[in-house]
Amino acid sequence: MQATSMLSALPPEIIDEIFSHLMDASGGRRTLKSCALVCCSFLHPARARLFRRLAVRNGSDRSRFCRLAQEAPHLISCIRNLYINGFGLFLGDTELPQALEHFVHGINGPPRAHLQEVTLDNMSWPDLSPQTQLVLLKLLACEFLHRVALDNIDDFPVQHFSAALKSLRINNTRFPARFRWPATSQRLPELEWLTVNLCPSKYQGQTLDILLQKFTNCIVDVKRLRVFNVFSCNKFTWSTYRRSIYTVSRSLEQLHIQTLSPSRHTDYLC
Repeated sequence: MQATSMLSALPPEIIDEIFSHLMDASGGRRTLKSCALVCCSFLHPARARLFRRLAVRNGSDRSRFCRLAQEAPHLISCIRNLYINGFGLFLGDTELPQALEHFVHGINGPPRAHLQEVTLDNMSWPDLSPQTQLVLLKLLACEFLHRVALDNIDDFPVQHFSAALKSLRINNTRFPARFRWPATSQRLPELEWLTVNLCPSKYQGQTLDILLQKFTNCIVDVKRLRVFNVFSCNKFTWSTYRRSIYTVSRSLEQLHIQTLSPSRHTDYLC
């Protein structure tokens, strides 16, 4: 009892640091669940670690998250990293968009959670319900969002991201052939980390050139980019990527280029 009192008297920063190491250890989740039952001083930091990441990968994950949003919405405030796979989304679904709204705004006030990272994976955008499309776009504009990954998405509409965004990954994602670029009246996020892996068969020559040029002028600011990763680079796309590299050369600290050829992959690290 005395040992517990001494531990609970520690500053919150120290307790949080200890719990951060517990999460990475073997059996960390089980240990954190036990810590949450020890005392009030342990409850919040343990809970924050247990619910820091949320993954909606399939129908089962979707059902659990929707139940969490209904029965314990206060726990959503702990979530910082959100991963959503298209396998967890259903056409005409209204329950999941309502649950995701908790990240955008609370029932009677500000957002319940301060999301820092969002990953969208394996989606066909036209197949999503209008409600799902709308709430996902709102998520990508959340005030405190620092990292976004768009993986394997078809016909993703180009839109504004959070002004706090620092890291963006575009991996095998296709944008609509015809779309209107958003107005640039608002402050663009100043990226520090950009990863681009666009399928050469989808974007070749001038189409990719225009896409990257518009993207870096209307959607993000790359003048302070520190890390630039380019994948699936070939003879059709190299000239476009080279122009992008020149644009950010003054601030760039790390450049990784992976060339794609019929016979081999070649990596260049600068």
